[in-house]
Amino acid sequence: LLAIPLAILGTPHHSRADTLCVHPTGAFGCRTTIQAAVDAAGDGDTVQVAEGTYTASGSQVVGISQDIELQGGWSSDFSTRSRPDYPTIIDGEQQRIGIFVTGGNPTISGFVIINGRNTRPRSFQVSSCRWCFVIGFSSSEPFINKTGL
Repeated sequence: LLAIPLAILGTPHHSRADTLCVHPTGAFGCRTTIQAAVDAAGDGDTVQVAEGTYTASGSQVVGISQDIELQGGWSSDFSTRSRPDYPTIIDGEQQRIGIFVTGGNPTISGFVIINGRNTRPRSFQVSSCRWCFVIGFSSSEPFINKTGL
């Protein structure tokens, strides 16, 4: 009589922050693209990205709409984090946005973002990216608070 069926209570809510990983070869059970890990992440989760160069075929390399922490600069075995020693490069190949933030309040750090093409205004604030370098950015607007890196 005291037992309430789980169907009435619903399923437990995701309350514990998870850490997901990205590795170019999928080693350690990681995803091979940053976008795949971001898509699997929920608010409060951390996505650790191993050294390497990451690109995509769509309009952006990474699209983010959650309150997540996206960390570049990890060694290939995820034992050490150092952007100078383990560069994590997001390359827009002069064809797409590097990082496109559509919502949430993500924390982004430890990336070298190169060859981005800004086609969508107000999609990313440079001030939101700590410990990042942006190289080869294409836009006709001022760089401060630049969107669509």
